[in-house]
Amino acid sequence: MKIELTDDQREDLEAFQVNGGLSNTAMAGHLGVSPGVWSRAMEGQPVRISSYKKLVACLEPDVDDQMAAAHDMVNSPNHYADSEIECIDAMVAAFGTERVRAYCELAAFKYQWRCGKKPGNDADQEKAKSVWYLRYSMGDDPRKD
Repeated sequence: MKIELTDDQREDLEAFQVNGGLSNTAMAGHLGVSPGVWSRAMEGQPVRISSYKKLVACLEPDVDDQMAAAHDMVNSPNHYADSEIECIDAMVAAFGTERVRAYCELAAFKYQWRCGKKPGNDADQEKAKSVWYLRYSMGDDPRKD
């Protein structure tokens, strides 16, 4: 099976090439494809999926950046950590450790239950939240990782 780059992807790749001062051959080498694949793709011709993935890899956000953002959304989301004390710590102060741990066990169940079903929510993030709450319910605060 073959796939074509979109016009936007070709434009972004050309910009990447120009910004890097790379020739067509150097750009192809940088991306791990042959110069022929590079030329065909940039002419709007379809290429194998494996080549397509190599071509667009430089256009994707850095995986480490994605993981850091996901980690922040699970471990210290802005909507819960926007003051000097995090919500979970305020809950412990107000209700006690045991009640908050019980709540966390239920929250973990909830995230597993709805995983992949709530519109706009990433299933992997929901799984990570479930793990976070389950760990906290067992006395293992994931924020200390």
